[in-house]
Amino acid sequence: MKSQRFIEYLIGFIAAYAKEVGVCLSKTQLIKFLYLADLFYAREHRQTLTGWPWRYWHYGPYCEEAAGAIDIAQQKGIILTQTGPENEIFIEGTKYPVGVYEQHIPIEILHSLKSHIKRLAGDLTALLSYVYSETEPMIEAEYGDLLDFSYAQKLPPIPRIHIPKMPKDKKEKCISLIKKIAEKREKYLRRHKSYSCLSSEEIAIIEKAHQMWETEL
Repeated sequence: MKSQRFIEYLIGFIAAYAKEVGVCLSKTQLIKFLYLADLFYAREHRQTLTGWPWRYWHYGPYCEEAAGAIDIAQQKGIILTQTGPENEIFIEGTKYPVGVYEQHIPIEILHSLKSHIKRLAGDLTALLSYVYSETEPMIEAEYGDLLDFSYAQKLPPIPRIHIPKMPKDKKEKCISLIKKIAEKREKYLRRHKSYSCLSSEEIAIIEKAHQMWETEL
């Protein structure tokens, strides 16, 4: 089990990164992303980061330890909150910028956590649907059960993508076009509050191709 200090870094990172992509998380959403952090770690290490006893309970995976850790982070000023309708807590900011927290997050979960926050933080329905129906411990559980993270499956490695040889100026044009498409898509999603239907693995493959092109310039 990680230390209380690490838990505070993890909470700070999730809240700060969500804010960076334009979303103020609710406490319910933050709990679900803490669950996903444990899941992504379990996929690699066969155990969770936090050691918390997650249960199929309120709106899917839930544990009192997660809710209590968020309360402590609020009391310490690590996350800055406000109360919304029906007394729901929303995180409107963090004590430090995202980079301060990010350096403490295990590299093996960082990309998955970022991509899922970016894809799901702005849509509570999509987030709940994902944790309910697409995460291994929840799929195998019934209401009230403790979640068994031994069901977590390591994702297959992303295959190397064949990049055709081309002149440097043509590569630069391709990369520029990819960036323009990505920027245009981000503007559209923010305006329409719609989210990608691509899986995190598909997004990772696209990003990998982009990185490979940049390194070959």
